[in-house]
Amino acid sequence: MALYEVWCSHCNAPHDSSMMKGNRLSKNIVAGTSAWVKSGENSGEKWEIADVLSRCGSSVTLLTKTDNGMEKLRVIDLDSKHNTQCLPANPNVTMDMTELHFTHEPAILHNLKTRAAKKLPYTFIGSVLVSINPLQKVPEPP
Repeated sequence: MALYEVWCSHCNAPHDSSMMKGNRLSKNIVAGTSAWVKSGENSGEKWEIADVLSRCGSSVTLLTKTDNGMEKLRVIDLDSKHNTQCLPANPNVTMDMTELHFTHEPAILHNLKTRAAKKLPYTFIGSVLVSINPLQKVPEPP
């Protein structure tokens, strides 16, 4: 039984969510959202944000932008239960990371980096305070 229907822009046909294989996070990667992808096969631990252009079954088409502004089209197969190449992105940066929709490595690092860039070095994970050393004086956390 279909949980919900997703229109596939690749094959121009509707698919139901039961056709979307992969890990539980990959089911949140649909056209019109953003996702974190590893930069390349030898990227080590570098992640970059991508726009999800389309999804057809377990195949997803992504658009990334390089540091010099060039756009790159990528197609990733999410059919592996151990897929770690493509993870859904959170819609917002939060002060308390327990409020993040998705808690995986690139989501947590992005949240901390964005808050530090805004001169907000203190971020909570529930009752735990995480501090990014800004190498300057900052006000006490709220």
